[in-house]
Amino acid sequence: APSASHTNMASHRFSYASDLGWAYGEAPSELAGSVSTYESGAGIDIFRYPGELAAGFSDTEIGGATVTDNIQDLVIASIWNGTAMSRAAFGYGSGGRFYQIVDETTPTVSLIATVTNNRVGLEVFKDYIWYAQSTQIGRYGPINAASPTSTDAYWTGFTSTFKGQNLTHPLHEWRGKIYAGDANLLKYHDGTASATQMTLDADYVITAINDNGPLLLIGAGQETVEDTESLVDCWLFTWDEVSAETPANTAPTDKFRFPEPYIHKIMVVEGTIYCFGINYLWKLDAGVFVIVTKLDTRIASGGADYHRGQLYFKGSGDIRAIGSPDPQLPAARYRPYSGTGTSITALKWIQNNKLWYADNNNLYEFK
Repeated sequence: APSASHTNMASHRFSYASDLGWAYGEAPSELAGSVSTYESGAGIDIFRYPGELAAGFSDTEIGGATVTDNIQDLVIASIWNGTAMSRAAFGYGSGGRFYQIVDETTPTVSLIATVTNNRVGLEVFKDYIWYAQSTQIGRYGPINAASPTSTDAYWTGFTSTFKGQNLTHPLHEWRGKIYAGDANLLKYHDGTASATQMTLDADYVITAINDNGPLLLIGAGQETVEDTESLVDCWLFTWDEVSAETPANTAPTDKFRFPEPYIHKIMVVEGTIYCFGINYLWKLDAGVFVIVTKLDTRIASGGADYHRGQLYFKGSGDIRAIGSPDPQLPAARYRPYSGTGTSITALKWIQNNKLWYADNNNLYEFK
């Protein structure tokens, strides 16, 4: 029961999975009616030990003096140097610094290269790490070799700017090809040759790519500015890989109007498609986008990850999660990790109990 000084505020029973138990996660505010139990609590993990409240993992800096820009993308791969196999992540920073982070008791962080004219876009494909630049896509590898090397100008012919703004080139591997956004063009490379697969309306820009298995998912709209509030056209396009007679004229299989002007990232969790806008996280439900939760900052292209039934994403000063690690527990939203800084950067689960995230020109490990 609330104390006498708090009788004007919401009161909740302190229990686990009853109607107001903490297993239902964080309430929208201290005064809003909700089945959720607690008002706010960054750094509270409600699922690590079901039935108990726990503090989120503590973080440790692992980037040291090597990481000197904000890592916006992280991808994970198994690598072999001819002698030993390792788990590693590759990071791509805001200043074009390209990192390899080997997963060890004390992770080893090394600078692979400093890429000129870097742009957002990083992916693993056919034993190489592919990274975006202003007018080309480079690749680094083979990553399963003693001495990988970088080739910046491996895939050329990309557009640098549109409507006076620098373009990103999102990358995504799907069904034996790597796909890239280039303004209104969806391009692909099969490791040997490249081509344009789809041409969207001339005033559209592709900002995010993912897949849900049978469909390639493409976020595109009229806006090139990441933080705009103007509600211009923005769409989620889908494609089922049924090629047109002329590949460049391939039409999307379907399109769904997105309620915000820019799709920053597309995620798929247990068959549900989620799209991150500037102000809200949305999910596609029966062909219509519905709000999942309000965001307090936009996320980076690598700012979300899926792990154990939950969607994790970086907030302003915390890492948030939505979902449930067990089908017998209710899906909840909560903030298991706090003190993560406000930079718009990447996060990645490396092991079941190890999460890496970047902030303010550094790299950290929760474990």
